[in-house]
Amino acid sequence: MGNNKKEEVIMRSLFLTVLLPSFLIILGIILILLNAEFGIFLAAAGVLWLIISFLIDYKEDEEQPLGMGRGRKR
Repeated sequence: MGNNKKEEVIMRSLFLTVLLPSFLIILGIILILLNAEFGIFLAAAGVLWLIISFLIDYKEDEEQPLGMGRGRKR
């Protein structure tokens, strides 16, 4: 039972962090090629979403917060 819930969380995370932003990027490129005015906004939203979701996942994987002054103590 517990394994099924874990798979659901992984699939939701995969959808939100990879599939949806890539869909926005591809749709934005198609709309740019079709001379739609808002295609660039969809592509930009997809790229920003992809970058932000990557940074959030990367920060969650780190034990210490990112930033300056977090180095080794002397």
